[in-house]
Amino acid sequence: MSSRTKTMNVLKRSITVLSVVLSGVIALLFVLENPQPVTITWFGRSLPAAPVAVLMLLTLILGLLIGLLIAMQRLPLRKRKV
Repeated sequence: MSSRTKTMNVLKRSITVLSVVLSGVIALLFVLENPQPVTITWFGRSLPAAPVAVLMLLTLILGLLIGLLIAMQRLPLRKRKV
């Protein structure tokens, strides 16, 4: 592996880590600034009132799971192209 490739890998990893940390800090600040309970009505059904922090965490986990499922479906396609 050339030094240019190593440098690019380190740069990509650094940008990824920075993005994740920045997203986490923004989410944490949002949660700390909005502690009041909220009620969500979805398709005419009301969910129990919960703090914004709980709803944000559930939404984050759901998004991560959906992203993981999409990534897992695309993984076999990448292996065939190589």
